[in-house]
Amino acid sequence: MAAYDHMGLISFAIVLVSAFIHGATAADNYTVLDGQGWRVTSQDAYRNWAANKDFEVGDVLIFNFITNQHDVAEVTKEAFDSCNGNNTISLEFNGPARIRLNTSGDHYFICTFTGHCNAGQKLAIRVRSDDDAVSPSRPPTSPPRTTPGSRDTPDNYTVLDSQVFNFPTQQHDVAEVTKAAFDSCSGTNPISIQRNGPATIRLNSTGNHYFICTFPGHCNAGQKLAITVGSNDDAVSPSGSPSPPRTTPGSALPPQTPGVGGANPGGPSGPTPRNSAQSIAVSSLSIAALMSLAIAFLH
Repeated sequence: MAAYDHMGLISFAIVLVSAFIHGATAADNYTVLDGQGWRVTSQDAYRNWAANKDFEVGDVLIFNFITNQHDVAEVTKEAFDSCNGNNTISLEFNGPARIRLNTSGDHYFICTFTGHCNAGQKLAIRVRSDDDAVSPSRPPTSPPRTTPGSRDTPDNYTVLDSQVFNFPTQQHDVAEVTKAAFDSCSGTNPISIQRNGPATIRLNSTGNHYFICTFPGHCNAGQKLAITVGSNDDAVSPSGSPSPPRTTPGSALPPQTPGVGGANPGGPSGPTPRNSAQSIAVSSLSIAALMSLAIAFLH
């Protein structure tokens, strides 16, 4: 009879240890763009949100959006780059949508509503496998697809620099406007307007320059750019020739750090990995305590 009691206590201790280990490795839920929701905004917003996340297999992405105003589709890299929602891997029509990350590697998500992906509503993430070195997640690199967007642009513009706006014709335009029109998103009386993409605008004067997309709702959703142009006396290139054209930031994501678990010089440090030495030590102590409890019962 005593032997059966001992076996029961050992089984109980094993169940407790298993439950503890399962809790320590439980999947995480990530709400895309946090409280802002899945919406039309600059691609930089999604890139920056994903940059310091450590996605693992089993984690869940939560896309908060209003049904019939947005959707979320997982697509291939080619469809992500071209904003093509015709042949999706999966498609969720009802918000909020929960998508479990069942495989490691690169995952790409877009909104298939007309113009939304091209306006910046797209997300690329990298999910690490259990065999990968523990390091902050770096979104996969994709070729630039630039649209007039946020003010996160290169510094030190000078006269005769060129600003390039890449966009699909008839889905966007770019207008230079006054500050008042920029603040109110009014495209009624633009200084100039370019309707065909890509558009190259030469910066012919110093001071502040303001650009918006005049398509309904696009500027209010964040598709606007403000830059400051200095004189050539402030920054003269060695050759004396104008600097090459600059492109506005788009869907290009930060490059993968070379090597597995390599350093990222000069960049912000990511979150503490979930499998840190501290968490391992705590787990080991807790498991040891549980096993000690079981042994005490045996005696």
